[in-house]
Amino acid sequence: MPETKTISKQNVKVQRSEEREFHMIAQYAPFIIARFDREARCLYVNEAFERIFGTAAAQVIGKTAREAGMDPESASIIERTVGNVFASAKERISELHIAGQYYQTAVRCRRAPGVGCRLRG
Repeated sequence: MPETKTISKQNVKVQRSEEREFHMIAQYAPFIIARFDREARCLYVNEAFERIFGTAAAQVIGKTAREAGMDPESASIIERTVGNVFASAKERISELHIAGQYYQTAVRCRRAPGVGCRLRG
């Protein structure tokens, strides 16, 4: 059993290291990076999201796009494609046309399984 415990501790260290590396890269990327759970709730958005949409991360973390106030059509696209990524473990690309109070934009979205994601198989 001690060997199993050692392997488990090593796995946790590697996972934490990968998570830190992801955040260092993602936080300052010039494009939006977001993470979602299986229910399409937002787990993470980087600074580009806040800069582009003028919405603080705290307003969307833990919420689906619909709960965060996104228009129903775009929210449905996000929910459907996030669900497809988890179900298939394959990348999905879609385009969203998003209109806010002070902006209107088209966004090309690439959704892919992340490092360390546990996907159905």
